[in-house]
Amino acid sequence: MTTAIAISRIHYPVTTLGPGQRVGIWMQGCSIRCPGCISMDTWAHGLGMTTVDDVMAAIRGRCDDFGRRALRPT
Repeated sequence: MTTAIAISRIHYPVTTLGPGQRVGIWMQGCSIRCPGCISMDTWAHGLGMTTVDDVMAAIRGRCDDFGRRALRPT
């Protein structure tokens, strides 16, 4: 999938936002601009441009064998 997307950051493993381990993907280019936002660094547009394929490859490269088997784009 060569769809272009803007990524702010990718974290693995994320263990604080629910049970188990997961990949956290923070998107770039938020236009909502909530008062008191803790992620103002994600507001700028045009930064972190990549493709879905590149993101999946980066995630697979960071995950252990179990994570690689479990990762499927949806």
